[in-house]
Amino acid sequence: MKGASCWVILLMFALLEAWRLKCLAVANQEESVCQICSCPVSWKGQVVKCTGKNLTQLPSSFPASTKILYLDQNNLTRISRGAFLNLRNLTYLNLGLNNIKYVENGSFKSLSILEDLYLHDNSIESLTPGVFDGLESLTDLMLQNNKISELLNGTFRGVNSLVKLYLQYNNITFIQEGCFENLLTLQTLDLHTNSIQTITPGGFENLEYLSELMLDNNKISELLNGTFSGLDRLNYLSLINNRIQRIAPGTFEDLKALRSLSLNKNNITEIRSLTFKGLRYVKKILLENNNITTVEPGAFHSFSKSRFFNHLSIANNKLEIIKNKTFSGLNYLYELYMDNNDIHRIEATGFYRMRKLRYLYLRGNRLRCIAYGTFYYTKNLYKL
Repeated sequence: MKGASCWVILLMFALLEAWRLKCLAVANQEESVCQICSCPVSWKGQVVKCTGKNLTQLPSSFPASTKILYLDQNNLTRISRGAFLNLRNLTYLNLGLNNIKYVENGSFKSLSILEDLYLHDNSIESLTPGVFDGLESLTDLMLQNNKISELLNGTFRGVNSLVKLYLQYNNITFIQEGCFENLLTLQTLDLHTNSIQTITPGGFENLEYLSELMLDNNKISELLNGTFSGLDRLNYLSLINNRIQRIAPGTFEDLKALRSLSLNKNNITEIRSLTFKGLRYVKKILLENNNITTVEPGAFHSFSKSRFFNHLSIANNKLEIIKNKTFSGLNYLYELYMDNNDIHRIEATGFYRMRKLRYLYLRGNRLRCIAYGTFYYTKNLYKL
């Protein structure tokens, strides 16, 4: 019995020694990380700053207590599966300004409480479906200024708490139906400065809490019915500097909560009667720097009961004549900009029932004929 007891005691000592050596090895690894990087003492091991350390691969171990990790401005080229396996307390991870080309599935699997992930200014060309699996608490995802050319169905699977998604300055050419599925809490989506030519109807389906959508500086030539279906809470839509020539009647009908619509710098040539149908609460529509020659009388009739729409700009276009009742329905419009067109004639009821109009800008036109009674309905004009 004494021999057996001795063996048990020896085994316990051996296990304790192994555990001590393992702890010592981990401590040494963590200490070596803090020799390469900065681990501010005041943050008690919760912040590790490896910014601009010329790292070509991730250090082998970080303090398990790390909550905030900066790995930006290095020379990392790849993020491998399980790279952050021991960092279960991480809430902020910055991998921006590296040369990352590939992110393996499972790279972020253990980061269940991560809230902010920065992958901007890298060389990422593609994102495989499931690459963000495990990021169930993520709210902000920065992917701007990469080389992403396609968004596949399931790309954003698992990031069910995402609020802001930044994809500007990539090479995306196409928005297909389902590529943003499961992003039920998303509020901001920035896709400006890509190469988007086509948005499949239903491409933004299920983004029911989206409030801001930026699509400036793309190559979109046509807006179809259903393009914005499902965006019931969208407040701000910007399509500046595209190649839009045609807007199908009823295109904006799904945007029941829209407040601001920017269509400056496109190739729009006419505004037809159903172009803006459904925009019940819009406050501002910008149509500057297009090729608009015609505004069909009654084009704004759908706003006749709206007390919200107060700002319209059609400056820097090619309008020549303001026909009778061109702006019929804009009973509550406050500001109208028509500078720098080719307007030479305004017919008598061109500003029909625009009693709330205070600012009317017509400079830079070729006005020769203003019909008698043209300003009969605009007696509250403050600036002309």
